[in-house]
Amino acid sequence: MVWHGGSLLGEHLADVAFKFLCADQWRPRVRGLGVPVRFWTSAPNPRPPGRDDPPPAVDLERAERNIVVLLVDAWLMSGGWNEYVTELVDMTSTSSRHWLLPVLLTRKVDRTSSISDVNCLRLYETTRELRDQVFVNKILHRLFRHVTDDDSPLTVLLSHASTDGRGVALAVRKYLHECTDVGDFLDVHSIAAGERLVEAIDRAISASAFLAIVTDSYSSRGWCRHEVIRAKRELGPIVLLAMPLR
Repeated sequence: MVWHGGSLLGEHLADVAFKFLCADQWRPRVRGLGVPVRFWTSAPNPRPPGRDDPPPAVDLERAERNIVVLLVDAWLMSGGWNEYVTELVDMTSTSSRHWLLPVLLTRKVDRTSSISDVNCLRLYETTRELRDQVFVNKILHRLFRHVTDDDSPLTVLLSHASTDGRGVALAVRKYLHECTDVGDFLDVHSIAAGERLVEAIDRAISASAFLAIVTDSYSSRGWCRHEVIRAKRELGPIVLLAMPLR
């Protein structure tokens, strides 16, 4: 996590990343993901936005793979970090083991030429209520694609009973679209007219994470049972979303 020391939002997001990716220091009994998170920041200049010396160069030799999350705001862009950012771009672009993820925190930021051709996460477009979730979701998805050496997006198959699970499936699909860059497979939207259902569903299950929306009628539906059995045979990730009994 790289940010200017004068940025309170940058400091907050770095803490959020540490909490969700590594461990929550205030809840030691709760197991985290255990992903090492390192902080790279500077001593803040009390005059906002202030110029100061950037931190030392990021040490990419500490791990076999690295994702450098660069938090870009007015503090960083006005603090004399242009050369530092250019070096980060050069360091992370020379090897497939490293990845730079620039995150724009404010709208009025003049992007340096070094990241002008990099697709940045525009976090300022997200509401404050969802900001932290979107931030973590984007990092987690990038981590997944980075460690699997597969640059294609993750897809989640939404298995549900249409009688009482359709509304929940649509709500989950909306969340995936608005708060993540994860793809989804929902039969009514993802299967073309005239396509054979079994072949399309089985093909999607083999290439997706499986989310079972367990409602009252879920286990009584033949298609739902088929999807669960197929997902178990594929040995892929399976998540159960259990809905309260009515």
